[in-house]
Amino acid sequence: INLAVILFGGAIGDWIDRNQRLPALRKALYFQNLSVSVMAVLVVIALYNQSWLPSYWMLIIQGILIGIGMIAQLSSVACKVSISKDWVVALYGSDRQNLANTNATLRRIDLISGVLAPILTGAVMAFTSRWLSAVLIAGWNVVSLCFELLLYTRVYRYAHDVLSNKISAAKSNEKLTEKREGPIK
Repeated sequence: INLAVILFGGAIGDWIDRNQRLPALRKALYFQNLSVSVMAVLVVIALYNQSWLPSYWMLIIQGILIGIGMIAQLSSVACKVSISKDWVVALYGSDRQNLANTNATLRRIDLISGVLAPILTGAVMAFTSRWLSAVLIAGWNVVSLCFELLLYTRVYRYAHDVLSNKISAAKSNEKLTEKREGPIK
């Protein structure tokens, strides 16, 4: 799954640069959370039908799960890059202290989530059935998608003047470069 990030990480960065901030983040969030939910549903289907599915179908389902996992991982990278390398820099770029503090806080949140998520997921899986665990994970991702979209939209509206000028600023820079260097032939 990390191979997908190595192969397509640059394309993700280019895509983020070419798109407006909020729509790009929303698309990445949809793909990330819904991919995980779809994977959980596929796991439920595989577990429910495991006794009569031929072994090659289980391999096909596993391949599909890996493919969807790659999409989820790439979407996760897009979300992280959008927030830490784009939004935060746009909000605090000239204020080095706030930029450093915000990046440190985001990194702390990321690390804590990376530790707690497997522990909580393991607890859910240990105390419930595999089927119920998959359903809970799918449901959690849909619910968290709604909260994440709400919170990011609020931040965007709060700092609209700073965050909304990404595309126009990039086009202005291109025009300045063309004026200095002449038209590209």
